[in-house]
Amino acid sequence: MARTPEEALKSWNAVKETERKAATTHDTPPASLLDGIPRTLPSTLEAFELGVRAAEAGFDWIKVEELLDKVDEEVRELRQELERESPAHSTPGSSQKAARKIEEEVGDLMFSVANLARYLRSDPESCLRRANQKFKRRFQSLEKEVAKRGKKVTECSLEELESIWGTVKEREDQ
Repeated sequence: MARTPEEALKSWNAVKETERKAATTHDTPPASLLDGIPRTLPSTLEAFELGVRAAEAGFDWIKVEELLDKVDEEVRELRQELERESPAHSTPGSSQKAARKIEEEVGDLMFSVANLARYLRSDPESCLRRANQKFKRRFQSLEKEVAKRGKKVTECSLEELESIWGTVKEREDQ
């Protein structure tokens, strides 16, 4: 019986490795180390598991700084694609291709962040769930503050909302 999530994952991976070896015959090429990851996993957990499998094979970052640099690189590439999509750079018919490229870059960024979570021994799904809950809590506090002022969120300027957001964050961080 596994005592920690890490032990459970290690045990599950060992079972899957045994299954992969048993399924491979001399007539077929060896299966990929990435085979057997359920397609039904949430994408953040799929990214986590892909990273685990690659890391077990020795394909991983040595230092967290390298992974942070990778995240920075993906942000830069996304910024470049967004700049290319600006009206000054767009050509007829390019918007669908540009949208796909932007989506690809967002995916690369999310994959890198999921692997950052893995590297730091965090579950990316849990990290994102907690961040969602924090955002929801803060936004609901913002709504209450706006209501105290006799307004609706949709009636406020972005500057006003950002000011209230800052106040909400300050109160919560104390």
